Amino acid sequence: MKKLLSLLLVCALSAPLFAGAVTLTAVDNQDGTCTINMEITDGSVVGIALDVAVNAGADLTAVAVDSFFDIFIDAAYDMETATPGSYAYGAGQPVCLVDGPGATDIATAMAGSRTFAVCAGGLGGASLPLAAAPAAPTTVALLTLTGDDGAAGTIDLNAIRGGIVCADATAATVTGVPLAWTITAGTTDCWDCAGQALGDSSGDGAVNFIDLGQMKAAFFTSTGAPLYNKCADFNRDGSVNFIDLGILKANFFTTVGPVCP
Repeated sequence: MKKLLSLLLVCALSAPLFAGAVTLTAVDNQDGTCTINMEITDGSVVGIALDVAVNAGADLTAVAVDSFFDIFIDAAYDMETATPGSYAYGAGQPVCLVDGPGATDIATAMAGSRTFAVCAGGLGGASLPLAAAPAAPTTVALLTLTGDDGAAGTIDLNAIRGGIVCADATAATVTGVPLAWTITAGTTDCWDCAGQALGDSSGDGAVNFIDLGQMKAAFFTSTGAPLYNKCADFNRDGSVNFIDLGILKANFFTTVGPVCP
């Protein structure tokens, strides 16, 4: 394991040559997450080191990395410094300090500068057969950022760790950085709310006269009709009718779930 970790560290810190090319793009999923995609157009990628900054709005609460990148170098550094030989394959997490070695966590970063690094490598698994590193031509959902509505910031290459590193120990040419990203919560579909199927068309967690009024306004309408209200379509068959009235009646004046926007 020490030899493998040493190889990754050498890869991450050597960037005099460039072979391989990737492009980073960001997609706001409008559900409280943002996906950072990595399109590999040349070479294969075995290591990543990126700086993530929150420049506006709410905080980030979590970050996840593509499953190939399952060695967390800064966590290994901390463990091996404290107790030589203690690092096990896959231990730790990828969030680390920007300007020096060592792991940190999202909460600490958000309480401070709201900037952190993400550093991880991949050797293809802890046992044979090893998984192949992602290689051109392919696109990988490299990072998933999770945060509250309105979070926004940038992603750039981490200078001290070599950015994005290819299998031949050279740094990839990266297009798209610095990369702007945003997170919005989007709008919850009422059919995603458990209580809706029980007669709660308003999303207030209970079945009451509000729901009866909404169903009455949409009664005997179907999908596509101006007054059709899918939230009052409790059996979700595309029309509001006596079946839906029966569901509402069965649960009238009861609590059917949490408040759902």
